[in-house]
Amino acid sequence: MHMQRAHKIRMVPNKTQLSALRQAAGTARYVYNWSLSAWTKQYEDFKTGKADKPDVYSISRRWTKEKPDWAREIAADLQIRSIMNLGKAMIGFWNGRSERPTFKRKSDKASFYVPNGKGYIKGNRVHITNIGNVKLRENVRFQGKPMSYTVSTVAGEWYVSVLVDLTEPLKVSSSKSIVGVDVGIQNIAVASDGTVLQNPRYLTKQQKKLKHYQRKLSRQVKGSRRRDATKLRIAKIHHKIVNQRTDCVHKFTSQLAKNHGLAVIETLDVKGMIEPDKHWFNRALQDTCMAEVHRQLEYKMAEVQKAPPFYSSSKTCSACGDVKQSLPPDIREYMCACGLKIDRDLNAAINLKNRRWVTASPYAEPPKGALKRKAKTAALAA
Repeated sequence: MHMQRAHKIRMVPNKTQLSALRQAAGTARYVYNWSLSAWTKQYEDFKTGKADKPDVYSISRRWTKEKPDWAREIAADLQIRSIMNLGKAMIGFWNGRSERPTFKRKSDKASFYVPNGKGYIKGNRVHITNIGNVKLRENVRFQGKPMSYTVSTVAGEWYVSVLVDLTEPLKVSSSKSIVGVDVGIQNIAVASDGTVLQNPRYLTKQQKKLKHYQRKLSRQVKGSRRRDATKLRIAKIHHKIVNQRTDCVHKFTSQLAKNHGLAVIETLDVKGMIEPDKHWFNRALQDTCMAEVHRQLEYKMAEVQKAPPFYSSSKTCSACGDVKQSLPPDIREYMCACGLKIDRDLNAAINLKNRRWVTASPYAEPPKGALKRKAKTAALAA
């Protein structure tokens, strides 16, 4: 079984290469928007019986016939990939997995696809057809055959994500040890072995600077160069925050992956945690990266198990299994009648490690959403 991994590396293009990258990314955006418009029109004709149902192949054939002359100078692979991306987005929308695709703006994150035949890696440089040899900040960390390249830009910086088909599977810990990992706001993550990933609150630290530039942005003329420069400055601050968060999570998850073979985590629903009336809570939630902790554990650990949805790991005693009816967020220490006195996050992590939900008390308090659905069902039945 082949295993593939992607390594995202920052590029250092010169002025000529930068212009070519922007042209390629702009073409990919143009093709996507054109395809979305053509897809929508063909679907309207399909509903009235004037045309067949749109798909990737019919839109690709139309683009080949109708594309402007300047597009013939750009690699055809990235144009076809844009149409394929739209096809995936439309299928996801029809199946209810995502929202309806929208037109991409110039201010959106730009990206384009490069197949293996149109690019290659040599040392700390990547060669892309029609762009040239672009310098990279580091070498590819994985050993294997590069399969494809995805070039993207974030906050004015260009990156290439190299997908590598590994010659040998990545080494994972052979330990039989089990670790439970609880994520939260006070601490980003707490492991049952006592390892704690404290919340550095990078967004809070940059809030004053962000407020200054956002206020400045609101007073500048739309479309002006100074306004664009301010927008780029704000994007760079947010990008730095994301990089800082991701770095500290990598250090935490790598340590766990070296010492344990199985991680037990919660079934997380971050969107369901958002409360419209509590802006302070939503901002604190944004200043964490709980989903990123789970994502990294899932590909670094030898095995990952998830607790059932709505499992009350924080309310359950890790010693006797008793379940509290309520445990307010401001109470950071868990105290039980059996004599246990422990940090609430560590208590939750131990419950996950022991997979306490198998023998959990049937009197555990269900979530408010479940209570509302049960009441609504009972009312309809009556």
